[in-house]
Amino acid sequence: MVEEALGTGEGYVVKRDAGRELLAAVTAVVRGERFVGNRFISHGFLERPENRAPDGVRSKGVSASVQQDKDNVYRHEVVFYSDDRYFLDSLAQFVEPALKAGNAAIVVANQSHRNSVLSRLQAKGMDIAAAAEQGRYTALDSADAVATLMVPAPGGTASAGTPDPARLLRGFGDLLLAAAKTAKGKHPRVVACGQIAPLLWAQGNAEAAIQVEQHTTSLVETHGAHILCGYPLDSFQSDIGGSMFERICAEHSAVYIR
Repeated sequence: MVEEALGTGEGYVVKRDAGRELLAAVTAVVRGERFVGNRFISHGFLERPENRAPDGVRSKGVSASVQQDKDNVYRHEVVFYSDDRYFLDSLAQFVEPALKAGNAAIVVANQSHRNSVLSRLQAKGMDIAAAAEQGRYTALDSADAVATLMVPAPGGTASAGTPDPARLLRGFGDLLLAAAKTAKGKHPRVVACGQIAPLLWAQGNAEAAIQVEQHTTSLVETHGAHILCGYPLDSFQSDIGGSMFERICAEHSAVYIR
């Protein structure tokens, strides 16, 4: 039934789930995206050839503005997660294939998340120490990154200021370039996942978070990378489908909700 429905339309929601999913479904379809209710996520109905979503997430279509070909895809994606475990699993699933292919990965997160991703990768048999020594695995603290790229507001903290585009584009651009030089895969690339904009959002600086996302898209387009951001879903509370949620979604080539 789901397959037949998606043959004539772009969304499928079970009536009993409409209370929590209908608004998001309508919003997605109006945007030209595909939506399938969470109970069907694991069945692969969203797996279009041009946009394979990580296991258990909902995906929107890839924007035409994002450079891509059949061998290499440059994307700026976001996952809204309801549980840290799901987010950390997503990060590990995101990083593992890149490292296995000989490519480079950058993780920008708090210490707890960095340690958890490291443990997950090691549990999968990944030699992260060797990858780090080769320069193919870089882990940075998200709070340090925010302090580096922000211009503090007068009399305020860095997190309450505005992002300096030059610092972000130069600093993280150099980081992506350095990582790219270590990539040895058949199609050398860099994947990066982080919580810089999400940290600013959590600290109440929504406009700065939006600006960081915009600059991150510029990095993707300039340097060629696959970047994944992560926001706790409950931090938006009643704003799902609202203005800030929509603005953040609009800065990404794919949106996942777990």
